[in-house]
Amino acid sequence: MGRLVRGGLRGRLVVLVLLAVFPSFVLIFVNAREQRDQGVQVAQDRALSVVRRAVAEYDRHLEGVRQLLVGLAGLPPVRLGEAGACRAIVTDLQRQLSSYLNLGVRRPDGTLLASALPAAAIEDPAAPHFKRALQGVFGTGYRMDPVSGKSELHFGYPVFDDQGRVSGVVFAALGLGWLQGVAPQLRGDLPSEAVLWLFDRNGAVLERIPGDRVPLGMMLNEAGPVIALASVQGDGATTLASREGDLQLAAYAALGGAPADASLFAAVLMPQAAAFAEADRALVRNLAGLGLAALLALGLAWLGAELFLLRHVRRLVRITEQVRTGRLPPRAARADAPGELGVLAGVMDEMASAIVHRQEEAARALQSLRDSEESYRLLYEANPFPMFVYDPATMAMLAVNDAAIRHYGYTRDAFMTMRIPDLHPPEEVDALIRFLADHPPGLSAVGLWRHRKRDGSWIEVEVTSRGIPFGGRLARLALVHDITDRRRAEEEREALQRLVQRLSGPLTLREVGRVVAQESRRLFRHDAFLFSMLDEGGEHVLGIYAEDTAAGAAEPVEVPLAASLPRSRFGPESPALAGRAIRIDRREEEAPAGTIPFGFPDRRSRSLLYVPIRWEERQVGVLSVQSYEPGRYDEKALRLLEAFASACGGVLARLRAQQDLHESEERYRTLAQTASVGIWHVDPAGLSIYVNPAMCDLLEIDSPDELAGTSFHRFFTPESLAVIEREQENRAAGRRSAYEVELVGKRGRRRSVSVTAAPLVGVDGRLQSVIGTFVDITERKEAQEQSRRQLDRLSALRTIDMTITASMDLRLTLHTLLDQAIAQLRADAADVLRLNPQTQMLNYAAGRGFRSASPFTPPVRVGEGLAGRAALDRRIVSVPNLAESREAALPSCRAAEGFASYVVVPLIARGLVKGVLEIYHRRLFYPDREWLDFLDAVASQAAIAIDNATLFKDLQRSSAELGVAYDSTLEGWSHALDLRDRETVGHSQRVTDVTLRLARAMNLAEADLIHVRRGALLHDIGKMGIPDNILHKPGVLTEEEWEIMKRHPAYAFKMLWPIAYLRPAIDIPYCHHEKWDGTGYPRGLKGTEIPLPARLFAVVDVWDALSSDRPYRKAWPAEKVREHIRSLSGTHFDPDVVKVFLELDLSRTIREEAQASILDGPVATP
Repeated sequence: MGRLVRGGLRGRLVVLVLLAVFPSFVLIFVNAREQRDQGVQVAQDRALSVVRRAVAEYDRHLEGVRQLLVGLAGLPPVRLGEAGACRAIVTDLQRQLSSYLNLGVRRPDGTLLASALPAAAIEDPAAPHFKRALQGVFGTGYRMDPVSGKSELHFGYPVFDDQGRVSGVVFAALGLGWLQGVAPQLRGDLPSEAVLWLFDRNGAVLERIPGDRVPLGMMLNEAGPVIALASVQGDGATTLASREGDLQLAAYAALGGAPADASLFAAVLMPQAAAFAEADRALVRNLAGLGLAALLALGLAWLGAELFLLRHVRRLVRITEQVRTGRLPPRAARADAPGELGVLAGVMDEMASAIVHRQEEAARALQSLRDSEESYRLLYEANPFPMFVYDPATMAMLAVNDAAIRHYGYTRDAFMTMRIPDLHPPEEVDALIRFLADHPPGLSAVGLWRHRKRDGSWIEVEVTSRGIPFGGRLARLALVHDITDRRRAEEEREALQRLVQRLSGPLTLREVGRVVAQESRRLFRHDAFLFSMLDEGGEHVLGIYAEDTAAGAAEPVEVPLAASLPRSRFGPESPALAGRAIRIDRREEEAPAGTIPFGFPDRRSRSLLYVPIRWEERQVGVLSVQSYEPGRYDEKALRLLEAFASACGGVLARLRAQQDLHESEERYRTLAQTASVGIWHVDPAGLSIYVNPAMCDLLEIDSPDELAGTSFHRFFTPESLAVIEREQENRAAGRRSAYEVELVGKRGRRRSVSVTAAPLVGVDGRLQSVIGTFVDITERKEAQEQSRRQLDRLSALRTIDMTITASMDLRLTLHTLLDQAIAQLRADAADVLRLNPQTQMLNYAAGRGFRSASPFTPPVRVGEGLAGRAALDRRIVSVPNLAESREAALPSCRAAEGFASYVVVPLIARGLVKGVLEIYHRRLFYPDREWLDFLDAVASQAAIAIDNATLFKDLQRSSAELGVAYDSTLEGWSHALDLRDRETVGHSQRVTDVTLRLARAMNLAEADLIHVRRGALLHDIGKMGIPDNILHKPGVLTEEEWEIMKRHPAYAFKMLWPIAYLRPAIDIPYCHHEKWDGTGYPRGLKGTEIPLPARLFAVVDVWDALSSDRPYRKAWPAEKVREHIRSLSGTHFDPDVVKVFLELDLSRTIREEAQASILDGPVATP
């Protein structure tokens, strides 16, 4: 560049072009930087909008679930705990609301009352949302289904009884499909690399958009800083460094409730490079365009310089040289010189006048400068930011504005006695002097410093200074910006991020306390520090780490802390255990109350902050910073300490879990060694890693060393090995398995064992080993087999008993009995011989299991043969080996069956022998006591069946004879009534026949027809109580006589009601004179109040009376009778009955119709 400048006008022109283009390049880079910053800001704003949209969707669904559960909890079936109704309600709701994975109701003890899903698919009743609901509030929770890999949100709401107590919990499970509603905005507004994450406070991912199914247990690396920030700010955006060192943009928000208590978080993460992409492309385009333009301008400048400039300049130089030497008058030069040369000559001619003109301009400029100084002074005084003017050489103050006096608190006179270093701490003075030496007054300078105010407090400032003329000398003007609050916020954010990062590593409890204390000293500058945790039950305070400052010391040091203190020691008002953030400013004379003792006893804190450390909505510890100066901490400090505590909650829970895990390992190691069940551990190839002493006892080995590096499959039976082989698929797939097998010990003892196997899978998803248990169930299996036999036999007896009860068919009963006896007694054949008490012969009644087509046997006389001897002696006769028995011989028809063993038992009921039951085996069989007891029970059932069949047959015969006698008696009564009332001879039989026909036409049941027949036959039985002079009076009855006549239905009721079997037939004798319109007697019944049989008979009675000859009139024609009955429909008679009656063919009697149906039927042919 220097060579071009020294090379002449052409080079200078090229440099000029380059200098003209250079600002454009600078502007392009500055613009690119601004575009990149703007791209980051836009990406963060859009990402935050997506996150807030997800939060809004969550809040909307949360409110919908809450309203649904509130409505469900108020339903009467739910409040009353009606399981069936509740199940129907939740099933119907879940069918209608497809977005809900499940709905249900639980009792307070966790038992399931109703669910839309099977019980195996339901969440654990110990989940947080269920516990919260039991406390009377709406509870939320979540879980990831280990089978589907999908996350679910769970909600619970209390069900209150009439006394306001929690009587149950309604719950709902909601999938995360609603998050898909955010996907269009995510894809439309953000780069394709952007991902929306939903995760819990542990960092476990519940959902991501876009993405495939979330792996079970996936942890989000960036979750820690995001959770810490969201717990304090609620939502926001920031930049994070990934594990690989790349920067990522993050927008985050806490879901539901206060940020510090939130259990779910949403975040959009994207590489920062994706937000820069558009700005980088624009930068490349702009640089390329400007570069081409610059090259073109340089070419034109190089070529045009000679033509338009250099030639005339060289001529002007020659003319100027002539003017300098006086060889050419100026006027002549101007006249002869064209273009620029003439202008230059004119300039030379006007030099004198120009000097005068410049003097005038200088006077005007001086006046303008005075005016500018006045304007500057006004601007300086009115500026809202502190401003100083000082001497660069002595650093003494020359002037200060009003804003500096107000902000720093010094008077103007005090300022005028100060030097600039007086505002700085001593350790900054040397750096200030070097800084000013590097930035002369002619250059602007910007620096970050600390200034002391009049009250002694220190502030962080950004000072911008440059040189100005002041009072006829060069001074320096300093503009001050107070950045204390901004720097404080940055330090707090950095400290919080640094704390989260430092706590993410493997630390002990004491190391965690020391890390938190170190970060606390940087921000809070505490004099005393306390970090404690609560035990699992929350009843003891466990000391972890504490610091205190001794009198006269500059920094706090670690101090001892009690290992464990009971919670009751501190009282209910203890600020450390109040469960909320507390700030205390204490007067010197006040004594501490309910605080945790630690540190130096002669020191007493004046300003204290206590915040609870929480994990999953419960307090797990306490964090406190304290100062000996009153008023040190404000509400902002309290909120910041809460953020510290939020970052510690997960760490405490993790460390407690690690401690519990270690203790659990010790407990389980001791448990395994002392357990009474066999415990084993094998590698994927089935080779033994560990067996406990109980396992050695089962395998009958002396030491676990006998199995080292080998498989114990050799102890299993072949059938058991096949079962184990099938279960290998479950273990390979990472599933638990449970099965039962048989093993044979080293000394030959056979045992039945129940095996439970659980695969242990590594983080890479591969099977690492298998651990399981062997439980000796030999005695249980034997007991189960005996119980099964007893249950089967009881079931068989129950089947026999039900057959006896349900059927009086003796043959069917005996066949059922024999089938059950053969099955349960493990027999090959059986039969029953029935005793004829008259002939004393045992005759074949039924048999099962015989090979011959005709299993009948000849009759056996009592006392002869094995069967006859059993009947005579009334005892069981057993022949285990027929071939060796000389006395026992089976009939010839049974000898061909090949039976080897025989048992016969007598059938005795009510002390009488009813027959015998014979049991046959085709192989040798030796019955035990249990077998003989069951045989005796079957024999008792068979005897009861035969006895019941005999009794039932006798009863049937007696019942039939009694029924015939009843009907004959009734017909005799009816005939006697007809004989007493000579005018109505044959009337009872006729109306009975027609009433039965009408009843069948009206579809009355056959069982009711017997009562209709009896009632019709006895319809006038009450007239037996009417005196003959009234009953046989030829003339019209008087009113008194008619009243007596109308009493005969009541007489009929009194006569028939005491007779139980005639009580169902009483409707016709008692009510056949009632009328449809209610004008009848004896009770004035109306409409359907009248029994149907009485309504039927009333029509038939009138029909027969009008159709029969009487001494005082002739019978009416049939058509006239029909018209008369039709006219009484709706007044005297039931209209429906009249309609059906008029459709009957009354030309033939029932007897005639029955004979006609026989004659019209098919003729049998031989």
